[in-house]
Amino acid sequence: EILKHNINVELFFNDLRHAKSRVLMLDYDGILAPFQVNRMEAFPYPEVENILEKLIDQKKTRVIIITGRQIRDLLSLFKLASKVEVWGSHGLEKLSINGRYEILPVDQFLIEGLAKAEKWVLTTLEWPPFTCEKCPEQGAGAKALREAMKSVGVEVEFVFLPWTRAIKEGV
Repeated sequence: EILKHNINVELFFNDLRHAKSRVLMLDYDGILAPFQVNRMEAFPYPEVENILEKLIDQKKTRVIIITGRQIRDLLSLFKLASKVEVWGSHGLEKLSINGRYEILPVDQFLIEGLAKAEKWVLTTLEWPPFTCEKCPEQGAGAKALREAMKSVGVEVEFVFLPWTRAIKEGV
């Protein structure tokens, strides 16, 4: 029903205002902070942290920041990381407000299924030194993944896309 085009937006926001509990999940890169060629320069847009801090201080909304980054990378960029939940590495890492850090286990069925593949073809962006088409071995991250997958008999190929195309296509 949510996907229908005839949603009563006023009713939705009224219900939201009166809800006993709320969750706001926000992606970091591209939503809270602009994409940057040097990913460690992707600081939040002006006023993002002030607006979120006001929301957090009301204590009515659970705020979760979601990122493909490792949580430790986000901590140096986003000063509110200690006041919100952070789900990093595409959900494999979780950092709670009380500081509890956990790495979630990867389902064995998924691991076995992926390992049965003879070749993985992955799309990526230029993120030197992790992935870089012109770097030795296409970057440290690409090298590490290739070596790990080679140990289980899987070949890994990287297809590099320009930023504008990757962003446009949602890669």
